Amino acid sequence: SDFPGKATGYLEKMTGAPFLYFQSACGNICQVNPLDTSNHEVGRDWSIKMGGAIGGKALEKLSAKGLQLKSCGEIRAETIRLPRRKLPAELLEWANNHRKINSDTPGLSDYGVEKYNRLPPGKISLEAVFKTDFWANFYAGEIKTRDLDYHREADMPLNIRVVALGENLAIVALPCELFIEWQNRIIEASPFKNTIVIELANGWNGYVPTQEAFARQGSYETKEVTSTMLVPEAGQIMYEAVIRMLKVLAR
Repeated sequence: SDFPGKATGYLEKMTGAPFLYFQSACGNICQVNPLDTSNHEVGRDWSIKMGGAIGGKALEKLSAKGLQLKSCGEIRAETIRLPRRKLPAELLEWANNHRKINSDTPGLSDYGVEKYNRLPPGKISLEAVFKTDFWANFYAGEIKTRDLDYHREADMPLNIRVVALGENLAIVALPCELFIEWQNRIIEASPFKNTIVIELANGWNGYVPTQEAFARQGSYETKEVTSTMLVPEAGQIMYEAVIRMLKVLAR
């Protein structure tokens, strides 16, 4: 169950009530701090430590003056269409002309196991993987798949669900791996006092980065692969739809 199970288990033990753990936006954040060499952030002991810390903070919030919620909520559901990203012609030409190269699978660095910038023998960074024959073979297949998907369905459906529980709490469920900036903007613009954003709900539409992320170099979340198939403007389109739905529920 890793740390979510340890967190809910801690809360259930302390309160006797059942708890659910939902994943919020984490498209561009990681639970491991590679710059902290004092901790070995893997394994059962670490998941118990994380779960206890998160559960303890949640219990602290619950012990304060809680929300007064109605027993049932109002739900709005909407499916919007988001354009897929068209591949650059030169990249598609390269993929179609690529001939598979015999290569071994590289030993990728394991988050939290190796110390920052001190990889053990046989392990390489993700940046180094991008320069291998293994990646070239994989990347050619990803590009061809992206092109097939684009011509099969140029606009991709994205299902949004918004739940209002009384006047003080709204829950937004999105079927994507959401960059944290979009979650922060939704919470800030929401007419509800408290807004929870849940990602990877009711489907999967890949990563939804910010437009700024597309403008900078690096970052696998914006590469031309099947996990990032939407246009850079997709996040803004989705954000506007969510805020419109929240305002309707608030009225």
